[in-house]
Amino acid sequence: MTAAHSRICCGDRILESSRLMQNRDPLAFLSYVRDDDAHDLGRISDLRTRLEGEVRMQTGRPFPIFQDRNDINWGERWRERIKEAIDSISFLIPIITPSYFRSHMCREEFEAFLLRERALGLPRLILPIYYVSADEIDDAAKHPDDMAAVLRDRNWSDWRELRFPPLDRPIIREQIATLAKIGRASC
Repeated sequence: MTAAHSRICCGDRILESSRLMQNRDPLAFLSYVRDDDAHDLGRISDLRTRLEGEVRMQTGRPFPIFQDRNDINWGERWRERIKEAIDSISFLIPIITPSYFRSHMCREEFEAFLLRERALGLPRLILPIYYVSADEIDDAAKHPDDMAAVLRDRNWSDWRELRFPPLDRPIIREQIATLAKIGRASC
């Protein structure tokens, strides 16, 4: 194996990445709408940071989560970089909001990872966080959507009531610890 490859163990399978991130190897990919993060003053980014730290706390090993704003270098071909990341990660963490369903890039990320998950035969690698109520999830009859159908079939972490309290509140820290346990158990 060359330095340009890494191995990620997931159950009894070994997933190989084709490219190392410049500073870290991603194990997960945060799929979200940047405007949602900006509106919430970076709270989605802060949640990613807290989740990385909590998994590290529980396992003693780093758990880097790819986030476009941190893991795509200036001048880098961003579409290719996202595709490389999707092709090498073990988990997709979609942040479900109404904007998520309207984002072309989020759909591309989701669909690309769904194909990867199916090819691996491991239907437990998409770990949704339901952040803001979306008609596509709540009312399938009026808003049919293939991506939403997949997400409705997954056990998601419901953050709709947890969106506003500070991330250092005990209830939020407990929920992040629960997410870390689920992520750890999925692999």
